Amino acid sequence: MTSPLPALLLEGAAKKGLAVAWVPIRAVMEEEDEPGDWIDPRQRFPWARTVVSFALPYPAPAAPPGLLEGRIAAFAAYDWYGTLKERLHCIAKALREQLPGLRVKILVEGPLQEKAWAWRSGLGWRGRNTLLFHPTWGSRLLLGELLLGEELEADETSGSGPSLRSRGCSQGQLECAPARRCGDCRLCLEACPTGALEENESGTIHPVAPFFRLRAERCLDTLTLHQPGPFSDWAQPALGHRLVGCDVCQEVCPFNQEAPPMPFHSGDMPPGPGWKLSIPSSLAMDESHFQAAFTGHTLGRLPFPRFLRNCLVAAGNSAESAIEESIRPFLGHPDPVLSEQAAWSLAQLASDWKDKNGQAD
Repeated sequence: MTSPLPALLLEGAAKKGLAVAWVPIRAVMEEEDEPGDWIDPRQRFPWARTVVSFALPYPAPAAPPGLLEGRIAAFAAYDWYGTLKERLHCIAKALREQLPGLRVKILVEGPLQEKAWAWRSGLGWRGRNTLLFHPTWGSRLLLGELLLGEELEADETSGSGPSLRSRGCSQGQLECAPARRCGDCRLCLEACPTGALEENESGTIHPVAPFFRLRAERCLDTLTLHQPGPFSDWAQPALGHRLVGCDVCQEVCPFNQEAPPMPFHSGDMPPGPGWKLSIPSSLAMDESHFQAAFTGHTLGRLPFPRFLRNCLVAAGNSAESAIEESIRPFLGHPDPVLSEQAAWSLAQLASDWKDKNGQAD
């Protein structure tokens, strides 16, 4: 008997504005030459048989920040993760209602390597910026999954088709796939402010880094969101006006620039601060104000001291002397990370002033 699941998944994704593709866990794990427990969902969910990958597109920033404004990466500007979770909950609820007894687990920002499973399912292809590219929407995507207790074979009607492996591609064809998609373009590698993107010299096609790899310890997205403590000396000037995340590798990508407008309008945006914040106003916040303003989306998941640290870096990189009065109160801050960051920011502003003054002379 043919399973009703594929039709239900396609219908649910279409209603919720998501792309969808799936792949049986068994088939992927059997293909891996060196399978690792970290990528097999069955290590945590023994009943799981299929990974269903979903993609939610989000829009590019509408306008660049001003002189005393900090920049928020597009994925964090609004609560797109909350939107994705809500839509997956609706799909999962419909599946449970129509197929009683079906085991379903929703994963958003979960333990799976999302891009790897989405690539294996055929939802898209991996580019030189290591991100997943949907054939229509480009790489401005948030990914989430449903684990199902029923095994489904990959199908031509799901997403952009089955995975490259399931189409019978050889190892050589897999290795040349990004060359067909990206061609000779290396704009993302060249534009990365910290050189975090590089080719995978090992020559392997492991799904986590099939062709190119991201050095997370140098990625500004990782540094602003996940690294505690002070920034390295090389990272502070590279951060520029960024408060959260980095979009450079997506902004320079010709494929993204040619992608159609996202299916969202201003009235459809979920809660969030938008693509930019006033740096002076952000530095004047106390923690209760921060929590009241940002709880419920990506920015609100930042520890408050980390948010202030990022704001101080952006202030130091602003080259605007008017921001000094917002920085000085942090010189005596009990948190040594913030006091040291304030000292760096003031020194950076003084250096910029000297450079400008010298040019004027």
